[in-house]
Amino acid sequence: MHVLIWVAVGVLAGWAAGLLMKGRDYGVAGNLILGLIGSLVGGWVLALLGYNAPSDLLRHAAVSLLGAMFVLGVARLGSGAARVQRTQ
Repeated sequence: MHVLIWVAVGVLAGWAAGLLMKGRDYGVAGNLILGLIGSLVGGWVLALLGYNAPSDLLRHAAVSLLGAMFVLGVARLGSGAARVQRTQ
């Protein structure tokens, strides 16, 4: 059951990150996949900082959203989309 919640929250976090971050879009599927990866990254960073996994849905969603935004930003930097926007 926890895996289904993780997947659902990660997908929603990817969708929300795509809406919150202006610029190049990876499409619905790309943003959802980046959201899933971001959910993992957010949890991993929290574990490195010594925090336990979020116990309630709201905290889990916040960690997933921040992780998804981070992963989306890194993906944009890697693709060169950020450089193009700064010059316009």
